[in-house]
Amino acid sequence: MMLPAARSWDALLSRSAAANKPVVVLWGTPGCPWCTALRQDVVIHLWRDAALRNLEVVEFNLLDTKPLPDQKELSATQLAQRFGIRVSPTVSFHGPQGELAERLIGYPSRDFYLSYFDQRLEVARGKLKPL
Repeated sequence: MMLPAARSWDALLSRSAAANKPVVVLWGTPGCPWCTALRQDVVIHLWRDAALRNLEVVEFNLLDTKPLPDQKELSATQLAQRFGIRVSPTVSFHGPQGELAERLIGYPSRDFYLSYFDQRLEVARGKLKPL
């Protein structure tokens, strides 16, 4: 199961700013076993608890060249290129100001991942400023 992808990157960032919520993005590729493990072990739970944790959580396929449904001039691949994301899985933290915290690249195991995630999320929240 993939998480929902944003229909529009700009609209997602606007909602993020209005609600003062960071946007957490899982960048993956089809068939990537580490992406599947990260999604199942960590990210799906964040997505389910997004309202409680005050986050937006989406997933993009790094190889998807189709335009976003509500922002036709931009694809997931172009967005990844804009941010220089080339490795899957990568988790990044965004707001209207851009990337808010250091990315998490790869997924060695669940053991320490949540601790690193929470540290990055705290940094992102500290940098997020509503529009």
